[in-house]
Amino acid sequence: MIKIINSIVLVSVVSLLLGLSSCSKENEVALYGEMEGIVVNSETSQPIQGALVTISPVNTSLNTGDDGRFQFKELDPADYTVQVSSNGFETNTKTVTIEPGEIRKVDIQLTSITPIFHISQTSLDFGSNLTMLPVEITNIGKGELEWEVIEDVDWISVNPASGVTQRETDNIIISVDRSNLTAGTYSQNITVTSNGGNSIITINITVQ
Repeated sequence: MIKIINSIVLVSVVSLLLGLSSCSKENEVALYGEMEGIVVNSETSQPIQGALVTISPVNTSLNTGDDGRFQFKELDPADYTVQVSSNGFETNTKTVTIEPGEIRKVDIQLTSITPIFHISQTSLDFGSNLTMLPVEITNIGKGELEWEVIEDVDWISVNPASGVTQRETDNIIISVDRSNLTAGTYSQNITVTSNGGNSIITINITVQ
């Protein structure tokens, strides 16, 4: 009888210890949450490799993989700010709430930085007297607008003939030289090319 009681007690103790161990593990898992997601191009929906993902206030960072995915494990339950940046794209930020024992899906889109070319005038009339007229080039998009003026006639000159514009407006001066031209009316197109669009400026002059 004593042996039976001892066996029962032993089994009960072992069961209790196993139960406590199991509860301990369950409680440990439930203390933390996870965050995972994918970073994609908003225009093409293609994953962005190597994007920098930073979460705060813990200030932990990692880069997305070949498939654009990222994952943060063992996060304390809290509100996190997720900031994603990549070369050639605008930075995007989200606020995410992490709950214990949950995996929070966070998919983030990045918009490419695109410069947009804008020119103040596409036609210049110098008449018979004017020798210089201004033209303004503006980047109404984002990023760096690289532009160049192409002209191939001796009586037209442009200063400057190229430049890089961000948010500011670049002023160029177009000049004409009538000294070697015979009397008459002249019209000539010059081209402005850029990584944000192109334009043609028509130059009209009169030589008396």
